Amino acid sequence: MEWGVVVAADRGAEWLLKWWWNCYRRHHNQPVAFVDFGMSEEARKWCKARGKVIPFEGGNFVKEKEKLSSKLQQKWEGIYGVKVWEARRSWFKKPLAMLQSPFEKSVWMDLDCEVCQPIDGIFEGVEKGMLGAVRVERGQYNSGVVVFDQEAPLLHAWAKACLEEHGDAIGDETVLSKIIRKNKHPFKELEREYNWMMGWGYHPEIKVAHWAANWGKICIETMGGIQKFLANAME
Repeated sequence: MEWGVVVAADRGAEWLLKWWWNCYRRHHNQPVAFVDFGMSEEARKWCKARGKVIPFEGGNFVKEKEKLSSKLQQKWEGIYGVKVWEARRSWFKKPLAMLQSPFEKSVWMDLDCEVCQPIDGIFEGVEKGMLGAVRVERGQYNSGVVVFDQEAPLLHAWAKACLEEHGDAIGDETVLSKIIRKNKHPFKELEREYNWMMGWGYHPEIKVAHWAANWGKICIETMGGIQKFLANAME
């Protein structure tokens, strides 16, 4: 079975590319497709030297802050801060980018996800036409790591809903979780080790550490992630 990894970056996230790549390549040689959400030319050249660069075909469809009610603006900024508006432009593009994957089976990863161990086992129990993700709390799923193929009905439903509901939902995960809860499409709940939120703390079985939120990016910048931190601690 051919499988590969799909990631995406714009100018705001492209600083994570080299870090993500180095973590991934410690454990895997499977091909990588880089979806261009608006990278700089320098970043595009860097990606082309390492994998396939795919221009995003969905355009900029996400409703901007000024077109939303003041109530929603205050609510969402209260959760994520003012950076939520930039992040939303990428969040809702995610399932559409997945539909552009060139691989038979794919793993989507956010760039703040650190591959700490081989992840071959992530496909266990994920049948053709099925999408898999990690449940982070009751009824809520995180899209930082997703396994899928383009035939998965859940992926198509998610992409359609993101195109339609970006003015009502804060992000793609809200949309995805709502669809999963309806239980109408084949879905596989992945083990948490494949998308371990670092806010949960540390344990040695983590396969993919997800450095979500602003504090996670600070940890990446200052200590380089789990593997680098542990290596330095052992010296």
